Parts: sequence; structure tokens; C-alpha cells
Amino acid sequence: MEMVLRAAAIYLILLIIFKIAGRRTLMQLTNFDLILLLIISEATQQAMLSTDYSVTGVDADYRHPG
Repeated sequence: MEMVLRAAAIYLILLIIFKIAGRRTLMQLTNFDLILLLIISEATQQAMLSTDYSVTGVDADYRHPG
């Protein structure tokens, strides 16, 4: 249920941002802007799933197996 609420909140925030920006602004996006959007969406996905892919998280799993 928490994941659904997070997804809904992010969707509403993005909807508001796109409404404020307008169509002309969205049509002027460059390749760099789209790549940046993909990077941000990947970070958001990891936050929604509550997974830890950081270096410290991997290091902690390596030191304490099981």
C-alpha cells in the first residue's frame, strides 16, 4: 500500500510540474534533458522500492553474509 501511495504522490507532483511548464516548454527538450529525466526516474524508482544499491549497503552485505 505504501508503494501505491508513493507512486500516486510522484505522479501528482509530475502532473503539476508539466501543467505549469506547458506544452511549448516540453517540446523544447533536448537529448540531454531526456537523459537527465531517465536518471532522475531511475533514482525515484529505487526510492519507491526502498532498495539500497549504495556502496555502503553492498559493503555491509559483504562483511556480514547471511
